[in-house]
Amino acid sequence: MIKNIFTSILLLITQPARAWDMLSKREESHQEYLSRFVYPLIITATIAAFLGKIYQAREDEGMQTAIKEATTVLTGLIGGFYLAAFALKQIAGRWYPTIKGDSRFFQKYVGYASCITFVIVAVLELIPDFFFIKVGELYVIYIIWESIGPFVKLDEKKRITFTAVFSALILLSPVIIEKILFSLMPGLKV
Repeated sequence: MIKNIFTSILLLITQPARAWDMLSKREESHQEYLSRFVYPLIITATIAAFLGKIYQAREDEGMQTAIKEATTVLTGLIGGFYLAAFALKQIAGRWYPTIKGDSRFFQKYVGYASCITFVIVAVLELIPDFFFIKVGELYVIYIIWESIGPFVKLDEKKRITFTAVFSALILLSPVIIEKILFSLMPGLKV
């Protein structure tokens, strides 16, 4: 499983067009995909957040701060994943009717497109001094751009708008969920 995750992420980063072609042909159930790719990445980022805050916090507040940070990361990533998939399905139904897919298709799409975000969150939670790698999340735009032919099967004329809209949703959904979480529970801010 770990080898499969690592290989998929590495291929999506180094050769996104080839990765999307391979992923479009991959035979796996939806539950298998979630439990063998998305959830392990989200759990890894959550554990990284917990361990990072335990290491960085003062002794008197270590556990409490770590649990708050882990909760925030977990909620932001899972909520962002499902919010992005839902929003993409709604937008695709109206603006891109040629994209044929149900909720599972869009969850698969968002999960693979978001993999770099999950990795960057995990690294930044462990090593916050590497703040400059946050810019790497913009690589999601290129990953989505390359998905147009093999995975999404969309007309080339709509490629730019599709990439812009879907990239914005995938990148902003976790942020939106965190803002909602902090407005509902202000005590979670670390």
